[in-house]
Amino acid sequence: MRGIKILLAFVLVLAFAGQATAQSTISFDSGYPKTGSGSGEIAVQGSISLACGWSLSGTTVTVSAWQEGCMVTCTTLSINSCTNTFTGSIGGLTSGVPYSVTVEVAVTKSGIPQTLQNSANGVNPK
Repeated sequence: MRGIKILLAFVLVLAFAGQATAQSTISFDSGYPKTGSGSGEIAVQGSISLACGWSLSGTTVTVSAWQEGCMVTCTTLSINSCTNTFTGSIGGLTSGVPYSVTVEVAVTKSGIPQTLQNSANGVNPK
């Protein structure tokens, strides 16, 4: 009887092992976002990792700066189509004031539109 229980558990594990799906992500590179080179700027740099079956819906990411839950400004940055990376800055911010920075990209998975998002808190522009 114990052998049947072990066999049943093994069969269940095999049956559900294929149910886990890989996820796509958008992320900031180490050290980013960070204080930008110009006054009121925050520099951003990162990459998009696409799992099998996922694709980019466009050629840009949207970067937003937030303060106390309200969006202050946003900009779009081009995606390097060879490497799925992005780099640039978001400006027009108040120097020395901390912001939350969010990056988003539109993707599709099996034809269904989705949005990948990542954020960082407490970033101060120059």
